Amino acid sequence: MPARLVVAVALEQVWPGVPTALQVVIAIEAAHAFERVSATGLTCAALDRAAELAEPARALIPRPALLGYSEQLLGGGERPGPYAGELELLPPSRLLGAWRLAAFDAALELEQWITVMLGRAPAGSLRWEAAAAARGLTLTEWVALQALAA
Repeated sequence: MPARLVVAVALEQVWPGVPTALQVVIAIEAAHAFERVSATGLTCAALDRAAELAEPARALIPRPALLGYSEQLLGGGERPGPYAGELELLPPSRLLGAWRLAAFDAALELEQWITVMLGRAPAGSLRWEAAAAARGLTLTEWVALQALAA
């Protein structure tokens, strides 16, 4: 069961058709995943290119719903415009646990760490998530595989 977390957020752009709270969770996880592999020299631009080139591995996807999720993330396109306000986030427990550990390691309260991660969120976060889902992977797994392949 996902944990509930209410945080104040600010986004420079939002994507239509994707719930804002989901966009925030994806942005946080993308920033966190990228931070973990940044010492490898992998760049956001390289991840953006990999996401553009990603072909769905239809035979490898354990659930067709992941492919539909991937396509839905990309279906709306970008809509410029900021969003600011409080949101209730529902990250999976494993993500929330990882975020709490990362916040502790950074000597920050969880809400402060989330603000920092949102400030570092790559613009291509949703594309990365879509590429990961199309391969049947989590965003963190996909980013790690890109780092290994680089």
